[in-house]
Amino acid sequence: MITVFTGRSGSGKSSLVFNTIAAESEQLLNESYSSYIQFHLNQQPKPKVKEIKNLPIAITISQKRFNGNSRSTVGRVSDIYASVRLL
Repeated sequence: MITVFTGRSGSGKSSLVFNTIAAESEQLLNESYSSYIQFHLNQQPKPKVKEIKNLPIAITISQKRFNGNSRSTVGRVSDIYASVRLL
């Protein structure tokens, strides 16, 4: 499943995605590791939300500028293009 967040500048998209959804997904994934591995991971603060249900693993794409070919797309840069073509 691919989910995209769009909206006006300053509407809170980045905060929702990076500080809530991705943080909770990372927390859930980290809980599946052994305590030894968990000890060595960088612990992010738990998101301040009431409840999140059925959250799949989230993969986020950084917002920094890509210095590659100006014709590159998000799909090619993130290597998801080949997977999407198979759909």
